Amino acid sequence: MCGMAEDELTRVAVESVCTGPDKLYVDCTFGSGGQSSQLLAQLSDKGRVVAFDVDPGSVAKGRQLEGNDRRFQIFQKHFGDLGQVVNEPIAGVLLDLGPSPLQLQDETLGDPLDLRLSIEEGAPACEWLSRTTVLELSGVLQSFDALHDPLLSDRIAAALLQRKENQLSYTSVSSIAEILALLRPDFAEEHPNLNVQRLTRAMRVFLNKEVPQLEQVLQTAFERLDMHGRCVVVTRHAWELAVVRQFLRGHEEPDAEAARDLSSARLAEIYPLLGSEGQQKDYAVRQVSRSIKPSSEDLSEEKDWMLHVLEKVPRDGSMRLASDVGQDRSNLALDASPPSPPPLPPMHVNTIGDLLSRAAALPQEDLDAEKEELSRSIAARKAHLKELGCALSQQKKDPEILGLVKRLRALYCLGEKYQEKVQERCRNRCHVSVLLEESVEETIALGPDKLYIDCTFGRGGHSKLLLSKLSCGGRLKAFDVDQDAVQVGRGIEATDSRFEIFHRPFGELGVAVTEPVAGILLDLGVSSPQLDENSRGFSVKSRKNGPLDLRMNQQVGEPAWKWLETVSAPQLAGVIRSTCYRLEEPLPERIAEAILQRQLERGPYTSTAQLVGLLDEIGESLEVEHPNLRLAHIVFCSIRVYLNREIEQLGQVLEAAFEVLEPFGRCVIICFTRWERAAVRRFLREHEEPCAALAAQFGASPERLAKLYPLLTSGHKSGDFALRQASQARPSEAELKRNQRAKSVAYVLEKVPRCQPVEHGK
Repeated sequence: MCGMAEDELTRVAVESVCTGPDKLYVDCTFGSGGQSSQLLAQLSDKGRVVAFDVDPGSVAKGRQLEGNDRRFQIFQKHFGDLGQVVNEPIAGVLLDLGPSPLQLQDETLGDPLDLRLSIEEGAPACEWLSRTTVLELSGVLQSFDALHDPLLSDRIAAALLQRKENQLSYTSVSSIAEILALLRPDFAEEHPNLNVQRLTRAMRVFLNKEVPQLEQVLQTAFERLDMHGRCVVVTRHAWELAVVRQFLRGHEEPDAEAARDLSSARLAEIYPLLGSEGQQKDYAVRQVSRSIKPSSEDLSEEKDWMLHVLEKVPRDGSMRLASDVGQDRSNLALDASPPSPPPLPPMHVNTIGDLLSRAAALPQEDLDAEKEELSRSIAARKAHLKELGCALSQQKKDPEILGLVKRLRALYCLGEKYQEKVQERCRNRCHVSVLLEESVEETIALGPDKLYIDCTFGRGGHSKLLLSKLSCGGRLKAFDVDQDAVQVGRGIEATDSRFEIFHRPFGELGVAVTEPVAGILLDLGVSSPQLDENSRGFSVKSRKNGPLDLRMNQQVGEPAWKWLETVSAPQLAGVIRSTCYRLEEPLPERIAEAILQRQLERGPYTSTAQLVGLLDEIGESLEVEHPNLRLAHIVFCSIRVYLNREIEQLGQVLEAAFEVLEPFGRCVIICFTRWERAAVRRFLREHEEPCAALAAQFGASPERLAKLYPLLTSGHKSGDFALRQASQARPSEAELKRNQRAKSVAYVLEKVPRCQPVEHGK
């Protein structure tokens, strides 16, 4: 490791792993030796460090340290071989993942295309590329941080392997750069940071079998660790983070309360440690502290690392399932021995949610009495701490006071006067449309005398600006399913004959509009008025507590609280999983079970605050591994998207937009979430055609080109037109300061004449 931040990271990693000076520790990634040297400095004469590395330069450095310090020993082996080398108990294991700075030099332009961490093992990358397949190479590019764009991955893989068919080989990384330059028109706007280094990193991970090596070393490390021994892992890329989190989920167990109302079979599904394989283990794994990330003041180049401290702990005897996994909850085999240390934070606790559920049914006088009682408890606790000599700053950090204050604030948010004040402030707030000028200018690129569509009218911000730029001959049609939005639109419709609004979902664009359209605008997601209005149930803020509805059109379908009464845990987990990319398995299943378990115990979720309270408690238990995760926002978004059929509606409107747009007409889509961006990107890939340089490279194989560009297939209904991404816009820093809800990206898709003849690919 190198740089200012790396020195600090080394210190924190060593301090986290070292639990005593007389024990054995393992540095699985010796590198330049910084961690091993600092660890040796903290050990006594009885302590020892064993290190692993496959890089000859690192091993040579380790041999020097080995000659100077008898407590140190290095092996030129993969860290996955830990179990074959070390057979005695270990107090701690260090894993700093990724290549060392010296190894990274092999991935710079002009160097030989090798990518092996050990040149004595396996085949170099240039040889692998000569015999791999498009399917395998595309899978590698998608799996290891290169990009999450399946069709683009296929295109890059096919272009790279086409060089082989043209009797050319890859002798250096620069030859990959040449191919990537041909494809740059396909991804320049959407993936501006996609470069050769990211592609070669994905290949390096695959060629060196870094995923199975990491899985193996984690498994072996915890088999060899002493009880309460620690494994400190430094991750630098998403795939490493995913492997560590998956290992943690597979080796943690619930507390007794969370498991109380679940069958043994269901528990084994969402807590693999309780399954048949996990029953053989006498330990569980817990995360000791919140994952550490570099601070914002860090001036070094590497800011993407994250440090995880995992600890081996004894199994909670009460969580050992009976031998028949299919039996019910009453067949849990209890063990009288107390667990040590305490079990993992429970996922079922809902103190704030239960408080709000009970308080919501109380009259105002009883609510005031409860607030007074909490205030007296806070005052009494402060007085007690003051007698003990605690300063005011210490009193504010007291866990008991923090909990009481949190409950008191939650009750204040339920007060009638407070709710009225919040609503009044929201009503007086001026709705601010996102990317207003930029999106409108792109939409009306064909001139002011044509027909345009605003598919998401909202409160009319974009529509009003569009109308101001249209001539007397121009027209604007708008869509919205929200009754309040339609009423605002009716007001404009009554005063401006150029405007018409439809009270229907934008997915019905193809049915409502059949004439040619010059431009279409889509501002996806929820509008600010919907978030601000308590009765809509969209906001996760406690001060905007209201009925749990989440419908865009409250006259259609059933509200979220009613839907939750009929949904199963696997179905709810599927809904959460469909739009949330940040939660690893089996967290969606556990969250779904916690939501429905609380409903079973306490009754339906009559308010947003009840569900938010539960999700915040679950989120706190996940904060160690997922810092800054607002679980309530994620789950609310998933349920809203499902109830309003937003994924289906977006697919329908994009298809219809492509059909009704005039040649060179534009469709501007403002996206706020990853699933929206993925849907737009997927549609673009299916309706774009290759650039001339790439088409020439595949000239001898039109069938292969048609697989990479679906538009070229004979059965495609696009006719003589294709799509291209004209531009992409993001809010400026000034706009983000004015409107914290403005974080988004606008895709500008343009309908253009086909360059290739329609018969191509038959």
